[in-house]
Amino acid sequence: SVFDALPDETDTAKFEITYAGNLSPEMNVNLFLKGAVLFFEKCKPNAVINFIGTNEGYKKKIEAFDKTLNLCFFDWLPYDQTLVICKRSAVLLYMGWKGYTGILSGKIFDYLGVKRPILLAPSDNDVIEQLLTFTQAGFVANEPHEVAKKLEGLYINWVKNDTVEYKGIDMKVKEFTRESQAKKLEEFINTII
Repeated sequence: SVFDALPDETDTAKFEITYAGNLSPEMNVNLFLKGAVLFFEKCKPNAVINFIGTNEGYKKKIEAFDKTLNLCFFDWLPYDQTLVICKRSAVLLYMGWKGYTGILSGKIFDYLGVKRPILLAPSDNDVIEQLLTFTQAGFVANEPHEVAKKLEGLYINWVKNDTVEYKGIDMKVKEFTRESQAKKLEEFINTII
């Protein structure tokens, strides 16, 4: 119901790439940034990279990385406002945590809920990649040139169609709703009783 209430603003003036949340040392943001630089250099896109709620230390690191990137930083925003920005974005960025297994953050489910393509860069080589493969809701890029190529393809699609086609399989995504998960839990509990 939260996602159904969001405005449908997928036709924006800029190709928006959005990362929502804080960053941590386990995340390889440099891989994405290197790929974004290649994308900006080749395509000269009408694009912006949004970072929502990123802590000050990482904000400075990202700003210093390369001055050619068109960056937009938002302070912490209420949940519903963050979802509105994610919903209007052409692509959502997620960075896999290396060295961790079985970690599914709430953010990836918010991303699935807004039905926008997800770029996993780099992959976690674990449950996030499996989730995106199962739902077909996103792409994996493990090298900067792969990031650039994925962004270029999405950007070309956006220029032609004023939006980026979302190819997630709704029936598979719905398996991860609270209602679906509660039903699975109920069935499990009933087998024990």
